[in-house]
Amino acid sequence: MRGFFAVISLLFALDFFSLEGHAQTIIRVGVPASQTSSLPIYVGVQREIFAKYGLRVQPIVIPNGRVNISALISGNTEFIYGSSPELFFIGEQGGDIVGVGCWDNSSPYDLISREKIGTLKGLKGKRLAAGGVMDKSHLFLKLLLTQQGLDPEKDVEIVFIGGSSARLGMLGAGKIDAAPAAPEFGKRAEKLGLYSVPVTMPYTKGLITTRKSFLAKNRDMVRSFLKGYSESVRYFIDNREASVQIMAGVFKLQDRSVLDYAYDVLRNNADASLYPNEEGIKNVLRTLAYEDARFLKIPVWKHFDLSLVKELRGAAEVPGK
Repeated sequence: MRGFFAVISLLFALDFFSLEGHAQTIIRVGVPASQTSSLPIYVGVQREIFAKYGLRVQPIVIPNGRVNISALISGNTEFIYGSSPELFFIGEQGGDIVGVGCWDNSSPYDLISREKIGTLKGLKGKRLAAGGVMDKSHLFLKLLLTQQGLDPEKDVEIVFIGGSSARLGMLGAGKIDAAPAAPEFGKRAEKLGLYSVPVTMPYTKGLITTRKSFLAKNRDMVRSFLKGYSESVRYFIDNREASVQIMAGVFKLQDRSVLDYAYDVLRNNADASLYPNEEGIKNVLRTLAYEDARFLKIPVWKHFDLSLVKELRGAAEVPGK
């Protein structure tokens, strides 16, 4: 990890040097490997929406969630995305972290299976997969199983295999029976001969996170970033063809049916107000409670500062969905 930070720190230093004298302020954003939770960033960059506010936004793919968090806390990035469980983990330890908005409050996963199942209770005795012991997919899967009256420790076997794409590959190879995968992967799963069980559950998925200290010292900059982000979400909602082309480049995918399906899923859940859903946050805390019941007692908004989102919404500068 030390070598990783040395490399990205050098790259950032070179980039700052090359831009010396220019008006734009560099904003470095850590994004997960799947990148769907941070898609508005790419829209905003490619359509030069952030540039209107004097920002040069740089998405930096950091596949490991813990490394992504470490990059933020250490100051190697200014924002990160899709890290709602980590927000509470680090926040409860007194870490310098705060949630400032959210563009997608929908379920982070559907359940993909090799065989058609009527309900999730049909998973009993099956071999399932998730991303890791403390990964969001594992915590989410445990919540789903428990809601169906199944014991995640006794009624199923859970193995740990990478992200949504890796889990689809293992399903297609017949090495596991079912796994959570991002809803926008539904068409890809169908083409592999797999079955998708939609999961309807509010969840704080498209979270925008920064450091409390950064927000305190750079409030105007964060406001400009959120304005640009909101406008990028609105552009994504209103401009299908251009957005699908951006998605094709980001996902490195040319199958139009898969792209159209993914766009429809993401568009239907996109919220340009950037205001988190309270029940979605509660579901994040419920998933964390499987590891520590004390998370159920944490006030919902404890690790959020939504003052800028409220300010923008109150001024009618943030368009609604």
